Amino acid sequence: MNTIDEHIAKDQVEIEAAKAAGDQGKVRHLEEELKGLQEFKAHHPEDSHDPSPLEVYCDMNPEAPSAASTTTDPSARLRSLSPAGFPPPASPRHPSCSRSDPQFPPHARQQLIQVA
Repeated sequence: MNTIDEHIAKDQVEIEAAKAAGDQGKVRHLEEELKGLQEFKAHHPEDSHDPSPLEVYCDMNPEAPSAASTTTDPSARLRSLSPAGFPPPASPRHPSCSRSDPQFPPHARQQLIQVA
């Protein structure tokens, strides 16, 4: 789908088909998806692209760690995520830990070196 309007229309058709088939689980899933898409569209009326599930989630849950951003642009939130799909850590290490601390696990020390 190219636009959010196409996605909304498709979900509405699929909800009716799932209701006719008696598949209540699919109906609930699609209704939640539809609600998210409609909220996203209301928050971003100028944006017609079909948002990813992560964009919708970030829009509906601005307090969530993956949505933590000072901007309201969901694409900017996605760009701020690390390649693994998680937000970068606020601090690369705990303040009481040292990279040369022998009690600090070697695998964690290597991760910190890569982050820093």
